[in-house]
Amino acid sequence: QESFVFALVECCVMLVEFTVILLLSHEVSKRALAHLSELSGIVLPDTVAVRLPSPALVALRALGLLSSQSDGSSSAGGEHPLAVVLLSAHLTNVPLALVSRAVVLLWMLVRYRHVWAYVASASTDYTRSVARYILGAVIVSQLAEFSLCLLFQSYTGEWLFTLEGMRTDGYEAAVAIPEAGVYVVNLSLSMLLRVLLVTPVLEEVLFRAICFGLLMRRGGDSPLRCAIFSALLFGAFHMVNMAGSTFSTTYILMQVFFGLQVGIFYALHLAMSASVLQCVAMHASNNIMAVFLPMQTDISVILDSPLMQIILLVAVLTFSLMSTCQVLALMPSRASGECKKREKKNDKK
Repeated sequence: QESFVFALVECCVMLVEFTVILLLSHEVSKRALAHLSELSGIVLPDTVAVRLPSPALVALRALGLLSSQSDGSSSAGGEHPLAVVLLSAHLTNVPLALVSRAVVLLWMLVRYRHVWAYVASASTDYTRSVARYILGAVIVSQLAEFSLCLLFQSYTGEWLFTLEGMRTDGYEAAVAIPEAGVYVVNLSLSMLLRVLLVTPVLEEVLFRAICFGLLMRRGGDSPLRCAIFSALLFGAFHMVNMAGSTFSTTYILMQVFFGLQVGIFYALHLAMSASVLQCVAMHASNNIMAVFLPMQTDISVILDSPLMQIILLVAVLTFSLMSTCQVLALMPSRASGECKKREKKNDKK
């Protein structure tokens, strides 16, 4: 028991170390990239315009991306009135996000490489095969749920899930509206990159490969207990979002609650599959829905929206069911029984 408590202290110290290294890495990377830009003379544009074919208008409207619309007349350049210009803001933040996170990721992987072996201590051929089925079921169900939500919103005209949270503040004031007949889209690529790629990789390495590994080293006889405590840290870590005004209190509480639930699920999946990449894939697919949920979501939105209530209920039931299957698969008697059955089949052959 004392050993497991010590492992929890190790995890807390590791999270503090991660935060300090991340802040230092961000500042150093920012100055280094600015100095490199001065030496090379290469300056990334703050915005970029890409003309898309007119059929893309339907998809963009479905995703809630349209920010301005002209009167529908033909443009001065003779373009089709439904042509689209995609303006992506803050491109200068893209290399900064990649470099700073890559540095801290490399540091944490090398610093805690000794715990990697403990993550896979409960994995067997049977659990790995079950984990592959769970991986496919989760990703397919999440993408199907997301597609049905978009279709439902398109049919009813009531938009709850859009990309409003991915817009860049002050964008329209900084960029002139293009010629008539062109729809303007405001989208922050750096924010999308962080949510859909950088954050899943960083959080899975941090809370599953390292935090869960530290707990498994001290209490590997109970993967479920290690998963619960690593998920508690994962959910609580989202409380740091209260420091700013980007997220509403309701949104943060949802992050904490679902962080606890999916944290248990991801940790148990890692124990079964011994693959961080599978956890990253599920985390990224789960974040697709998070991207489309406005960051200033209020509790009244949830109470007044049957669609939102159904989505939350389905998410809770899905991850609860999957976690139960994981616990059953990780039971020593279950795993050993399946292995014996396979051995008998092989002997008969």
